Amino acid sequence: IEGVQLAMCAAKLAHALALDGLAAAARAAADRLEKEYAGEKLTIGGESMPVSDFAARVRARLAGHAGAHAADALADVLCYAGNVRRTGAAFGAQPPAPGNVAWARTLFPSASRDSARGFFLDYEYPVLAAHALVEGDRVIVSALESLQALDRRTGLPVWKQTWDSDGLLRPKMFTGIPLSCPQSVQGRLYLRVLRGGQSALECCRMDNGSRVWSTAVIPELKGAVWLSDPVVAYGLAMAVFLLPLDMNVHGVAAVDAETGRFRWKTFLATGNTGIRNYYNYLGTTFQMGPPAVDGGIVYAATGMGSLSALNAFTGEAVWVSGYPRMGLANMEYA
Repeated sequence: IEGVQLAMCAAKLAHALALDGLAAAARAAADRLEKEYAGEKLTIGGESMPVSDFAARVRARLAGHAGAHAADALADVLCYAGNVRRTGAAFGAQPPAPGNVAWARTLFPSASRDSARGFFLDYEYPVLAAHALVEGDRVIVSALESLQALDRRTGLPVWKQTWDSDGLLRPKMFTGIPLSCPQSVQGRLYLRVLRGGQSALECCRMDNGSRVWSTAVIPELKGAVWLSDPVVAYGLAMAVFLLPLDMNVHGVAAVDAETGRFRWKTFLATGNTGIRNYYNYLGTTFQMGPPAVDGGIVYAATGMGSLSALNAFTGEAVWVSGYPRMGLANMEYA
C-alpha cells in the first residue's frame, strides 16, 4: 500500500492486542512482526528502534503487566457501576448487610453543586452525586472543584486538592446536578474537573493528588465541555463531550491514559442539549456517567437522545441508536 509502512501497522496491531489483554494474540503478532519485517526500523514517539526491539517490548509488557492490562480492559478494575463494563452486582446477588457507622466526614464545598441548587431554591437535593472510590487503604472522593483521599479505616484526610470554579459548565444555564465518578488505574486517578470556566479531563497521582496531565492544553479539544468522567481502558481515557455552538455538537474523544496526548475524537449528534421545558432546554445531560467498554468497543450515551458504540482504538462509529427524549410542557406543572 503506497505511503503505508506495513511494519508499523503490524507493530500497532501487536501493541493494541497487548493493551486489550489478548496475550496469546499479541504474542503471535509480535512474533510475526519480528519474522516478517526483520531488519526494518520503526519510529515510536520520536525514537527509532529495530522491529526486534519493539517486539521484545511487547513481550515484556505481556510478561510484566498482563494481569493489570487484562483487568483494565475487562472487568476486574473496581469503579463506577462495578467495573468498566458497568455490569454492577451479579443478578440476584444479595447486598451486604449494613453495619454500624464507623466514621463520617463533611465533603468540601462545591460551587457547581451550589449553582445547580440555586436554580431551584425551594428544593433540597437529597442525592449525593459524588461516587466514592475505594483503592487499598484510601477512599477517593472527587467533585468538579476538588479531589481528596481519606483513610479508609479512620476517615481522616490523607491529602486534598481544591481549586476555584465558575460553578456552571455553561454560563447562566442549568447544567444538571454535578456527577463525579473517578477511576483509578495503576497508581493514577482519572476524573473530570472545572477550573474557573475551563472544563477538562485530568490525570492525577494517587499518592498525593498532584496533576499529571490535563486536556485543557490540547488544541484538538479546545472549547470542549466534558459531560462525563473518563473510562480508562486499552491505554486510553475516553469520555463524552460537547462543543457549545448555536446547535451543540456532541461526541466522544480519547487521549493517551499515560501521557494525555490526543488520540481521536468523533462527532455523533447535533442539537439542543438536555430535556425540553416548554420553549427552553434544561441541561440535565451535561452530567452523565462514564462510558462502558468491552471487546475493544466503547459504549457511550451522547447526551442527545441516543446511544453509540465506537471502536475504542480508532474512534470509528460502529452504530448510533436513538430513543425518545423526555420533554416537559411546563416545569411548574410537570
